[in-house]
Amino acid sequence: MTNVWLWGLAAVIGIMMLQLLKGPSMNALLKDARKSDDVSDLMDAAKKLNPNRQFYFYQEAIQRLWESYHRELAAELIREFALAFPEEKITQYWMKQIIEIEGEIARETLGEHFIESYYDPSVANSCGVAG
Repeated sequence: MTNVWLWGLAAVIGIMMLQLLKGPSMNALLKDARKSDDVSDLMDAAKKLNPNRQFYFYQEAIQRLWESYHRELAAELIREFALAFPEEKITQYWMKQIIEIEGEIARETLGEHFIESYYDPSVANSCGVAG
């Protein structure tokens, strides 16, 4: 019985260690970003991921910030998303959203030069939330 208890304890400690190594959850990072009005921890976490996971991480974070009306924070992530994945249709979707719905935030956060360089209205107009 003692061996079972020791194996159980080792498993719990192992899971805790994996959580520490994995880093904070998306929920924790989003909560901190909203509270501090700063997405730098989200961007740091994204940069540690492989490109495929990074792609989905940005999408999820942007969508959740957008839906919770933290549009300035979403705009900052949209900028990073566009820099990392400029050819993706979903990037164009988010660029269109921020430009058309929150034009002032788009101009302040992204800037006209960035918008001209990365936004392709012909692609964006053919996109939905799934890209």
